Amino acid sequence: MSEIISKFTSTMEEFCEVSRWINQCISNSKPLEITDLTMINNKIDALYLIAENYDKSFRTNIVNFPSDLILRVENNASILWNSIAIALKVENNQENLKTFVRCDLFATILLSIHEAIDTGITKKLRVFKCYIIILKQITKFSNSDAWLQLLKETTFLLEKWFQIIENAFSNTSETPFTEGETLEFKQLKFEYFLLNMQLTIRNGNFETAKLYESQTDIPNNIDKLDPPLLLELCQIIYNSTVDLKELKSVKCTKPGHITQQFTDSDHLEVIKFIIYFLKKALEYLSLDVKGLKGNLEYSNIRYNILLFLTDSFINFYEQLDSNIEDCQFYLNMLQNEYPKNTEPFQLAIKLCKKKVSQNQEVNIKEILMGLITSVDIYIHLDTILGCISDFAELSTSDAVIILDYLLNNKVDFDSNSDIAEKIILSRYYLTVQSKTLTIQEIISSIIKFSELIKRLIVHNFSKHIAASIITLLWNAGKKFEKEEMFNESVEFYKLCLIPLISEKYNDKIKLKRALLSAYIKSNDYKMAHNLFNEFSNEEQMNPLNQFYMLRLTFLEKNIDDTLKHLKLIADSNFDKTIDILLLAVVEIKSNSQLLLEGVNLLFQILDDKQLNDKKLSEYSIPTLAVIRYSIQLILKTHDELDLKDFLKKYSSTILSLLEKGFEFANRICIIKKIPKINVENNATLETVSVSDIEWFSSTSYNISVKGLTEPLCAQPFVKLSKKFFSLVPTNEFSFPKSFHYWFWKTRTDILEIVIEKDLIDMENIAAWKSLYQKSDFLLQNVIEKKNSTEFIEENTDLEKNQIKECINDATKVNIEILIYLKEKLKINALLEHNEISSNFEIYSYIESLLLSKNFKSEILGCDILLKLFQKNVFNTEVNCVTLCFWLRVLLEWSIRNNYSIPIDIIRCIQTRIKNNTTSSAEDINYISEELEVIVTLCWNKGINFIIEEQKSLGTDWCLSAKDCAYLVTDNLGKHFEDLWKSLNDSAKIND
Repeated sequence: MSEIISKFTSTMEEFCEVSRWINQCISNSKPLEITDLTMINNKIDALYLIAENYDKSFRTNIVNFPSDLILRVENNASILWNSIAIALKVENNQENLKTFVRCDLFATILLSIHEAIDTGITKKLRVFKCYIIILKQITKFSNSDAWLQLLKETTFLLEKWFQIIENAFSNTSETPFTEGETLEFKQLKFEYFLLNMQLTIRNGNFETAKLYESQTDIPNNIDKLDPPLLLELCQIIYNSTVDLKELKSVKCTKPGHITQQFTDSDHLEVIKFIIYFLKKALEYLSLDVKGLKGNLEYSNIRYNILLFLTDSFINFYEQLDSNIEDCQFYLNMLQNEYPKNTEPFQLAIKLCKKKVSQNQEVNIKEILMGLITSVDIYIHLDTILGCISDFAELSTSDAVIILDYLLNNKVDFDSNSDIAEKIILSRYYLTVQSKTLTIQEIISSIIKFSELIKRLIVHNFSKHIAASIITLLWNAGKKFEKEEMFNESVEFYKLCLIPLISEKYNDKIKLKRALLSAYIKSNDYKMAHNLFNEFSNEEQMNPLNQFYMLRLTFLEKNIDDTLKHLKLIADSNFDKTIDILLLAVVEIKSNSQLLLEGVNLLFQILDDKQLNDKKLSEYSIPTLAVIRYSIQLILKTHDELDLKDFLKKYSSTILSLLEKGFEFANRICIIKKIPKINVENNATLETVSVSDIEWFSSTSYNISVKGLTEPLCAQPFVKLSKKFFSLVPTNEFSFPKSFHYWFWKTRTDILEIVIEKDLIDMENIAAWKSLYQKSDFLLQNVIEKKNSTEFIEENTDLEKNQIKECINDATKVNIEILIYLKEKLKINALLEHNEISSNFEIYSYIESLLLSKNFKSEILGCDILLKLFQKNVFNTEVNCVTLCFWLRVLLEWSIRNNYSIPIDIIRCIQTRIKNNTTSSAEDINYISEELEVIVTLCWNKGINFIIEEQKSLGTDWCLSAKDCAYLVTDNLGKHFEDLWKSLNDSAKIND
């Protein structure tokens, strides 16, 4: 037993030591660090549960301690409590506050242990009072869930001690309470119920809060209240109800216990609860508590509660089944008690808006007039202007009357110019932004108000206020301009130029220019000219003002004056001259003469100004865009003209624009050196995009294609297309993109050869041979590209078709040149090439060349046709129709030119036709017709040989003719059989 007592004693000694150490830490003048807080909390964590167990144990078991130890426990706990009380008054840090409250709990549990050892009613009341104070501290300092655990613990302990003392008070036979102890218990009990009421109000536990409110019975316990306690209660009611209104979920049925939530559907019940307790708070503030109304906080707390209660009634009186008289009752109370505050007037306006009345606007106007005559406008100006601004949405005309009254009667312009200007700005703003006035009423109101202000003020507006008013009017003018209400925009720009407003405005020319533009857009050309004539010489020479005059004269179709303004813009020496000239060129784009003049002036400036690289790059996009747009505009006229007229009228203009475009793009590229243009889809040379270059090149290409019938016209365009392509480094792209540009560059090379071919003198053999070398070189490059590793590994069906197209077109132009040069061996070699052999498209093109009216050499034609026939007679990709056609033409030309062809070609065609099983009925008919001619030609060729005493050859051709005849019809075969017998008999061929 002695060992247990010794252990208790050592622990009690430790309680004393720790409480003394904590007291030293807190009493130290040095601010507590995080490490100090951690050490204090660790000490409390180590001992608090032990202390709770001791407290519980000592109430059931008697333990004898030295009297001095018991006294030290009490003294150290009391000293710690008092130190904490002082620290709490000056501390704001939440972590420090939590630690101090835990120290209070530790001190209180030590006092509780002391009461368990040396029991007594006064000591019990002391512990109970300590827990009440701690709970008050927690409710005062806590504003987050971080305090929730402390709140729960303290609430539990307070309930426990209330029951302990309540039981002791009820059981008077054991230890009766003295009169002083009874009074103290009743006071603490009152404070306990009061505290619970505050907590349940704050947590929205409606019924429990009302229960505690009835238990406190405050009106009948005035003797237990002092002004600070009552005001604190009312302040807590106010704060809690405000928080409650703003929350969508409210928690707890008991202090410190989260058990209840409400949703939007319960909102009305919350409002009823709020109103109930706000009315209770007002009732408490009306109690006859000595010194209450003289307290400095009384008026402010009463005002806030009355204001919140009135606002709640106004907002919800309809849902509360109340009537408007209730709202008016509290509103009157508010206005009578606080006549110089703005909020009662604001609530009066709110109530007026909720009333159904035909005189609503009149009533609100009266309230606003009462507001500005009752309150200090210099203190409450922003609130006053806000109320008037809201009223302006109902009636701008009445709102501006109030503002005008305010300016005329309540403001001293000399001593309060800032206030006056603020009101003036509000007056302009409400008028300009009005939704209830017509545009003409707005304009008229502003003009009249400006005249009024001119009489009221001695000095003009400050620069700031003038700029603000001009911005309002300017934005209104711009808004109407965007909505194409140009006459209205004119009026607002004119308002900007009222001398009172614009005199100190630094950029007045901007306002004039806007008005000039609006006059032009409203088609009031006369006023536009008049306004421009009012400009000073310097203003008139400004290139931007010249631009608007260019627009005006162009609309008037005055080409001479338009050109004059265009040149004046170009001759001006301003930073933005080039930018404005670009705009001017776009403006006159529909007139090709002016357009070309504008572009020439633009490039002349770009050359003359010797712009640095950065500046030149900045102009690349708009400059190329202007050229591009101009060309597109001209090309649209193609639909209205036939090709010949179009080329005659516009080709030189377009060519000039394209040349300017290349000159500029190339200049940019030279500035940037190599690589000329960055790669991939959207890559740019800072300012010149690949897509721009491609557009210019393709446009040049397309025009040259359209002008093929006029090769002299087409040639410069195709050369320009090649120049543009030279700016694109195709070798720096990934394969799909690089091949795309290679393909179109190759197409351009082919087109250039085609056009050059049409321009060469037919007798200039040297030129034809040179062109052949160029053509052959191109063809070999295309073939080399097809056989490259990159193409073989990366190509898709698209690239395959494109390179086949290039091979075909390059071969066609190559063969055409060779045919003209009569290069039989080179033609044969080309036809034997793997890339061209068995290419029916090439064969068809050769066929068309040979049959054209320009083809003169039938002997060369025989060579080519014989080669084609022999090469393809058994090629199933070449049909029998084509073979028969070739053979028939070959026979006709050979007979006319005494050209020797082998007889076996007839036997070959017979074999091919006998094996033909795929031809349609239509093709068969055509083949029969061709064969009938071929039979006749063969027979005639044989007769010619016989006449020339070449009977053996003649016999072969005649017999071949007879055999072919049977392929047409049997009758035709028999006919030639009879002819052969007759020929044989007469010519004695077999002799």
